[in-house]
Amino acid sequence: MLVLPVFAMSKIEDLLRREPIKTNVEAVSRFLNGKRVLITGAGGSIGSEICRQVLQCNPAEILLVGHGENSVFNIQQELQQTLESWRGCAANVVPRLTTLIADIRFAARLDYAFEQFRPDIVFHAAAHKHVPLMEANSPEAITNNVVGTKNLLDLALRYNVKHFVMISTDKAVNPTSVMGASKRAAEMLVLQAAQVSKRPFVVVRFGNVLGSRGSVVPTFKRQIAAGGPITITHPDICRYFMTIPEAVQLVLQAAVIGDGGEVFMLNMGEPVKIVDLAKDLIRLSGYEVGKDIDIVYTGLRPGEKLYEELFVPGERYEPTQHEKILSVRNASGIIPENLESMVAALCKAADLNDNEAIISLLQQLVTEYKPGGSKVAQDVSDRPLPHCQQNLTPVTSESTQLEKDLKRALMQRELQIYYQPIVNLETNEITSFEALLRWQHPQHGLIAPDKFMNTAENTGLIVPIGWWVLRQACQQLQTWQRQFPHMRLGMSVNLSRQQFFQPNLSERIAQILADVRLAAGSLRLEIAEDAIVKDDDYTSTLIQQLTALGVQVQIDNIGVGYSFLSLLQQLPQLLQNKKISRLKLDRILVSCDDSETAEIMQTITAIAYDLHIDVTAIGVETTKQLARVKALKCKYGQGYFFAKPLVGNAAEKLLEGQLHYQVSHLK
Repeated sequence: MLVLPVFAMSKIEDLLRREPIKTNVEAVSRFLNGKRVLITGAGGSIGSEICRQVLQCNPAEILLVGHGENSVFNIQQELQQTLESWRGCAANVVPRLTTLIADIRFAARLDYAFEQFRPDIVFHAAAHKHVPLMEANSPEAITNNVVGTKNLLDLALRYNVKHFVMISTDKAVNPTSVMGASKRAAEMLVLQAAQVSKRPFVVVRFGNVLGSRGSVVPTFKRQIAAGGPITITHPDICRYFMTIPEAVQLVLQAAVIGDGGEVFMLNMGEPVKIVDLAKDLIRLSGYEVGKDIDIVYTGLRPGEKLYEELFVPGERYEPTQHEKILSVRNASGIIPENLESMVAALCKAADLNDNEAIISLLQQLVTEYKPGGSKVAQDVSDRPLPHCQQNLTPVTSESTQLEKDLKRALMQRELQIYYQPIVNLETNEITSFEALLRWQHPQHGLIAPDKFMNTAENTGLIVPIGWWVLRQACQQLQTWQRQFPHMRLGMSVNLSRQQFFQPNLSERIAQILADVRLAAGSLRLEIAEDAIVKDDDYTSTLIQQLTALGVQVQIDNIGVGYSFLSLLQQLPQLLQNKKISRLKLDRILVSCDDSETAEIMQTITAIAYDLHIDVTAIGVETTKQLARVKALKCKYGQGYFFAKPLVGNAAEKLLEGQLHYQVSHLK
């Protein structure tokens, strides 16, 4: 094979597709000055960079803890050289440097270290992180990631450690791998320790770290140096990325600003497609994709996900004093009561090398864990549970199959968008369309969302599906706007609750609009009423961001549970300042004829009218319903009375043939 010389590449930051993030170094330096700092996993990519940056902050002493003697030796020698260069400077008080070769799974060895060293701060970076390897070696994932973390926490509490920062991963969110589930279990242990001790023990979640030993970049570099090809598991796989210095700055900042029981994340911008990163790396190395270096796809590996997420269901993120750092302050409230007994059972299963029991116990402890791609998990689903676990409730084969089918549908483009026209009831014109999701199943035909939406939400698939719907709908609208330039057409797209609480929502929407070249004012985002009232501070901030983009915001499902008055009390400024442009009556209100429902509709439409906010009535199917919503001054209507949802081409023909709805002739 021809071996190509690799030209000098630009900085690794060039692969981020965003500006590197800088944080408050002075605050970190003041915080660490004079402290005794213990760092586990000190020889790893992240651990060694923590050592470097901590050393610059003039701690009293650093204890390097690591299991791999060679890597620990390397960072020890590097730091020692730095210290030697300082000794001639009278202004510097040279920190002490201590090295301990230890396995965090052995509590007695750690106890010795804590007793002798008495650390003020612990940065816990030691972990097994390789997804496919941990799928095949699940006992190691448990003993290292779970047992090791528990040992450190027990000792931190016993020896009065003041700050504890654990490094986690986005793979701990809705995990599909043993590694991710084990890290989520470790997160729970840290959050529980914070809850019990009231000390600032916190968790930091990373995306993929460019340049670390476990990242794709070193692999791609080796493949480029060998003349290719670059191997990628799937063309659509994407990840959040950050650099090693960014990751470590986040860790150090978390120690400074953490009160205890939080999860911190870096605002990493848009996730990057791995294939795009590979193409960038090929170009930065001086070659052409497809000419000098090929890209081939090998298929997803066991436990691997197409998309990573940042938040566990139920978590709410908040901004911090640092613009690019997000915090989940309610994280410690999402911990199972039986955490200790479940962890004890996990440890026992790991001691027995019982893969089946480990998978089963992880599914109970980390309820969002879905081991879909793992061969071990597939074997477990086909065999009876071991005797000691027969009281556990397994995932049903029906729900598991539906999840697998839904993942396939997303990858193979079985999902479709149907478009239902929205009509101006004053002019009878089509003013916009609502994008509605459908699933064209190869065996079962067209499936409506109510048949699969619960599975999509429970597995986290709703988020990538939601982004796909938004992009497809925007592309379709942009096409129609070119074809019918004399019409002012808009598009309504529903945001799921999980999507609404995703970080970087406004940035992601802005990127999609820029990609498809669609004016922001043409897009109307529908947000469920119950999602809006869930967190009024978050809602206010996000809606301000969305309207600043020029996107319109509509509240969906108005009238469910008659909570609209509560909504008015929580968000008066947003409504009165027209940050929310439209309300959408729930179809139940339109279809019911009882007096209580009529009163609810009248109240809602009267308040909206006073605030100069337009109302859309959906589910309009009869002339009687049409007359009622018109009498209530609803400006827009949507439903089978006007047209059934149509696929793109059919909707286009509708626009070509009927630019106006003559509703009167249907009466």
